[in-house]
Amino acid sequence: MYRDNPSIAIAGATGATAGLAVGGLFGIGIEAYYTYKTAAAGAGVISTAANYVNNPLEDIEYTSKVQQQMQLGDYHAFPEAVDAFGNIAKAEEIISGDGVARMQYEIEGGYMGKEGVFQYIVGLDNTCNHRDFIPCGN
Repeated sequence: MYRDNPSIAIAGATGATAGLAVGGLFGIGIEAYYTYKTAAAGAGVISTAANYVNNPLEDIEYTSKVQQQMQLGDYHAFPEAVDAFGNIAKAEEIISGDGVARMQYEIEGGYMGKEGVFQYIVGLDNTCNHRDFIPCGN
């Protein structure tokens, strides 16, 4: 998955994948993997972040806790550019420890040389109180 050892990779949700360097698009070194889709006419098209609609992570607001964690340089510190891939996230409603329903979004990919998921927990008010990369096996 990691060509030229990029720090971040996003895995396509289904189908064959094609690597596309998007460092120029986001202004940082990211290698994203997009789903190869077949158009109705039989021609293949590569989906890009700009083609996605109804991205549930597009307008989220980070809590101050999350903003502080993003500065730590650990698994919380992945670039906000990952938010652009919310439409390929696995979405699940969860009930948090306080009994409140929230949405959990997970985007498969890689970060810091490890594969795993970029995980977000977002409240109904669109506030993100959890944002972390979870390596496989942890």
